[in-house]
Amino acid sequence: MQSTTSRLGLGTDKFAKLYLTEREVWQSRGIGVQQLRIMRARGCGPRYVKVSGAIGRRGGRVLYAIEDLDRWLAQRPSGGGQAA
Repeated sequence: MQSTTSRLGLGTDKFAKLYLTEREVWQSRGIGVQQLRIMRARGCGPRYVKVSGAIGRRGGRVLYAIEDLDRWLAQRPSGGGQAA
């Protein structure tokens, strides 16, 4: 199976360790692809970069820097925070 970066023509394995696709975010962090898209449209999700698609193809790929994604997740509130 060809790596994401090879398919995108983005270079080395080092790059692959820095960025995740929407699907990889879902698989590794549990945030659904549709939820990521909704947050992007609302401007409230993690930072991302959009890589242009191939000539003649519509759209492109959205990638999330692991560092930005983890920082964003760490800043999100978690738990109920109220004593029982």
